[in-house]
Amino acid sequence: MIKNAFPIKIWEIEYPNYDKDLFVSRYENYLKKVGTHQLNSIIADSDTTQVPEPFYDKPIPGYTYSTGYTYSITNYEKVLNDMDMPDLWLWINKQIVKYHTHCGYKIFNSSVLSVWTTSAPKGGHVTFHNHNPGITAGVFYIDAEPEQGNLYLLNPNDTALSQIHYNHYNYQNKWYEFEVKSGKLILFPGYLYHQVPKNPTDRRRRIISFDASYY
Repeated sequence: MIKNAFPIKIWEIEYPNYDKDLFVSRYENYLKKVGTHQLNSIIADSDTTQVPEPFYDKPIPGYTYSTGYTYSITNYEKVLNDMDMPDLWLWINKQIVKYHTHCGYKIFNSSVLSVWTTSAPKGGHVTFHNHNPGITAGVFYIDAEPEQGNLYLLNPNDTALSQIHYNHYNYQNKWYEFEVKSGKLILFPGYLYHQVPKNPTDRRRRIISFDASYY
C-alpha cells in the first residue's frame, strides 16, 4: 500500500482585480529609481557554447544559464516604499501567513527576508537553483504569460530518478510545471529546485521574487 506521508504544499493564487498596466508602470519606475545590472552567469559549465540546444526548450538539470536584469535588496520597508505597491505587499504578506498556516507554521510570525526583481528579455531565463536555507520561496508575476516561460519545480525524488537512463522514463516526471500569468502569486518550499526556460518572445518577463520565513 502506498501512502503519501509528507505531501508538498504549493500556494497558487491571483491578485484580485489585477491592473497590469498600473503595476508595470510602477515596476518600471522602481527599476529607474534603483538602477539595474545585467546578470549573465552560468553554473556547472563556464563555456556557454557547451549548453545543449534542448535546454532552450525545457529545463535540464546541470546546465543553469541565466540572463536578465536583476536588482536585489533585503530592506523590506525600503522595497515597499520604492515600489509604490503597498496594497500588493500587504496582500502578499497575508498569503504568506495563510500558506504557512497550511504548512503547520501557524504558531510563528511570518516575515519576508529578502526581495529581488528580474526583467528577462528575449533569451532571458532563470538558473536551476533552490533557496536553502530559506523556508519559503515566492514569485509574483508583474507581467508574464505562459509563452514567455513557465515555472518548473523539480521533483525532490530527482536523486532516485536520475539513476534511470533518460530514455527509459518520462522526462516530465521530474518536473511539475506551473503556468504563469500576470497577477499570479506562487509560494513553495525554499528547498525545491526550480527553473524557468528561455523567454522566446520579444516582450520582457517581469517578476518580483522573495524569500520568506517565520520567527
